[in-house]
Amino acid sequence: MNDQNLIAILANLSRQAEAGAPADKYAELDDYSVIHAISAVIRRHGVQTVFLEADQTLPYKLASMEKKPDFAFNIAEGLHGDAREAQVPALLEILQIPYSASGVETQAITLNKAATKKIVSYHGIPTAGFWEIASLDDPALEDVIFPVVVKPKKEGSSMGVSSKSHVRTHEELREMIGYINHNYGPAIIEQFLPGREFTVGLYGDQERIYRMPIIEILLNNYAGQDSMATYAAKYTIEKDMHSHVPRLDRNFREQLYQIAETSFRALECRDYARIDIRCIDDENPMFLEINCLPGLHPRIDHVSYFTKACRLGKLSYPNMINGALWFAAQRQGVTGLFDMNQLTEAYEKIQAIDERLRR
Repeated sequence: MNDQNLIAILANLSRQAEAGAPADKYAELDDYSVIHAISAVIRRHGVQTVFLEADQTLPYKLASMEKKPDFAFNIAEGLHGDAREAQVPALLEILQIPYSASGVETQAITLNKAATKKIVSYHGIPTAGFWEIASLDDPALEDVIFPVVVKPKKEGSSMGVSSKSHVRTHEELREMIGYINHNYGPAIIEQFLPGREFTVGLYGDQERIYRMPIIEILLNNYAGQDSMATYAAKYTIEKDMHSHVPRLDRNFREQLYQIAETSFRALECRDYARIDIRCIDDENPMFLEINCLPGLHPRIDHVSYFTKACRLGKLSYPNMINGALWFAAQRQGVTGLFDMNQLTEAYEKIQAIDERLRR
């Protein structure tokens, strides 16, 4: 290594699921094209980049490096454990390496759908009713009011969500809980919301939040998925034509943004995040979940809704990545590592998109 600043890109690489495992086991992980695209943007700052797989060897790799990274661009989902998305941020804090995206506590909480819903409810954010069921012998099963959605309590990327997740009877409920428990761990049961579904990308910090365009998920285009944004719908059906920036009544649009922004603050998110919202009917939006490490895939046909939102707002991929770096570098006090002209250009474009969306 020379004396150039060194930026580590931390991620988990996607792979084929093992025989007998569900096909979506590694759905949240990234392929090399994401690493290469992010690295290409960061190298334009005149720095070196190194990709480190965020697996069990990561602590030893970081400890044995001749030069410790000056900064880490973290998109690591983690591989194991209840709070797997918090493991890399925790390690970076131990080693005092500044990093992008949300911190340890936020990443630990937001992977847990039940814990997240409890916090947003405390802050007055409307969210679908839910039940936490410890086992198939739990007497609380009899209290469930149908129809409901059954999904993993601690997964993202629609993992474990299929057309069978929308259940209407106790027999279907028990079957789905058993399937989730066996393949993914604890399940959460949520009230089914039959209305429209949206996803909202945001940049920012606790002081100021910047909006990206709202995307509507056109559920009617997902034939055979029972009005659900299932894993199959997202990864085998979804194309650009199946999500779009909707024309919304101003008051309704503000409701969506207020739910997203209040959730971002309540959960102490940093730099960027994406919030999913679904309606009880044509109106009355409710918080579904939040992703503090939304996908940053560069390909147009890949389902990275944060990337799509930025592109629909006319924010280029380099500016999308530099925007995340702008907030992280300001917060961590490491602006000297980067070409601030590039970061400022990205920030100003994000600011202009936000101003346009607030009119």
